[in-house]
Amino acid sequence: MNKLSIQKQAQKLAQKINQPQQFAKELEVLLESLSNEEATANYRKIIPQMGRTFGVPKPVLDIIAQEISKAGEKNSETTLELLSMLWQRGSFEERTITAKTLSKIGKRAPAKSLNLVQSFLQDIDNWSICDVLATQGLRGIITNHRDEILDLALKCIKDKNKWIKRFGVVITVELAHNKKLEIPERVFEIIKLLMTAEDSDIKKATAWALREISKREPQMVKNFLSDYQNSQNKNTQWIIREGSKKL
Repeated sequence: MNKLSIQKQAQKLAQKINQPQQFAKELEVLLESLSNEEATANYRKIIPQMGRTFGVPKPVLDIIAQEISKAGEKNSETTLELLSMLWQRGSFEERTITAKTLSKIGKRAPAKSLNLVQSFLQDIDNWSICDVLATQGLRGIITNHRDEILDLALKCIKDKNKWIKRFGVVITVELAHNKKLEIPERVFEIIKLLMTAEDSDIKKATAWALREISKREPQMVKNFLSDYQNSQNKNTQWIIREGSKKL
């Protein structure tokens, strides 16, 4: 990967953020030129539910998102409109770039960014897009809108759609990563509702959340899990085992 070359191409592309249709066309050309058969095969292997993909490695997507973010911070409204269009185009790369760009743009227009993220939820169809949207997609908002986002998380985990449910619990992972914020007891209201989950993608996310929280607040996690020490539920036992690995 020629990082400098990709960065220059991304910078040139980012100059078109005020021309959304032209931007989208040129981004597609750029993604096609950066496609990689090995990346495509890897994606299909680890993200079996994913839809359309160009097969562009994730480090390349990081570079593109960074350049869009730099250019877009001066005009967050226009950039959010562009991101909405990119998301609707539907490829794995376009949706990943959208979520990663929101990491920087979100703090400039938090209310509109949060509404935009919520409008994306029904379209999530794989764990990777789910997780990047729940973490980087909310990163610019969560510091100053923690309680509002926790309300969203609690709402999401009650949804019948498994990806929306996973999105809700992965929000707590982003909260655990944010060292500017204390981890409130409310996170366990969310996790509690998933402690008997049967779906593997939900179980994995729940255990992940417990591991990340335990890195900062091990006693909180120990106290929470003590209520389940005698559980005979095999799903609960699995979550406890995997979620305790950092204690």
